[in-house]
Amino acid sequence: MVTDIRERIVTHGDFSVCKSTSLVIDKHRQLVYYIANVATPTEWSVCVSSYGETTNDMRSLTEKGLSFKGERACHNLCLLPSNGFACWMTSLSQPPQCRYYSLVFSKDSALPTATLVAQIGLNGYNLPATVQINDVPVIVEYLSK
Repeated sequence: MVTDIRERIVTHGDFSVCKSTSLVIDKHRQLVYYIANVATPTEWSVCVSSYGETTNDMRSLTEKGLSFKGERACHNLCLLPSNGFACWMTSLSQPPQCRYYSLVFSKDSALPTATLVAQIGLNGYNLPATVQINDVPVIVEYLSK
């Protein structure tokens, strides 16, 4: 059996792709789903890119201000390309929530959009009193020698 193997860059930019979380490939639509920190270095988003020859677009599917939470859960992206995905999301101003997003495909774009369908919060979970909604972590960068 011979398999056609090609190498193609599917994303580029000033962000990182999370290597510890699995990728999901949609061979039918030539899409790859992954976790990346495209909005800020501290927020991980569910993203999609096309690996087709006609486009190299990329789109974030989850909202800015929320981060994919994987440190206590398994690092698998639970996604069915024909339906949607479930994930844990968190932020400094909200407790962790399990969310289900439906994937919406249109004729205008090769990439889907995501619509929040349901979310489940943790009963009895409260944020610490010291956390304020406008608290933002400070990121310090420096060049090492």
